[in-house]
Amino acid sequence: TAAAATPIPSFPAPQLVSPSDQTPYSGPGSFIELVWSEPPERPAGGQYQVLIQWVEGGVPMEYADLRTTATSIRMPLWLYGKADQPSRQYSWSVRLVQVVTDGQGGQKDILLSPTSATRVLYWN
Repeated sequence: TAAAATPIPSFPAPQLVSPSDQTPYSGPGSFIELVWSEPPERPAGGQYQVLIQWVEGGVPMEYADLRTTATSIRMPLWLYGKADQPSRQYSWSVRLVQVVTDGQGGQKDILLSPTSATRVLYWN
């Protein structure tokens, strides 16, 4: 049997709304809401996957377990202080995915859109 072709993303990439690029935040209790706009249509079962990257101890890190059907999500408070000083820089982007079972008891993401542009924020 022929292998299934990887589907080509068929929805536009989410457009980031706020915070604007290079926004600084201060303190562990900062309310940082990551906001993006919804595409003209979102398929049933489609979810937004928020990707957050930072450098910790000189090692690039990525947290990709944030999923929501809303068009915003709060920056996880446990990330405060994880990024290396002095800048404590985090970058974030969003893409539309559909979570499906992999047939072996696990789950996998089917990419429904390209990943959005990336924005940077500073959280000291």
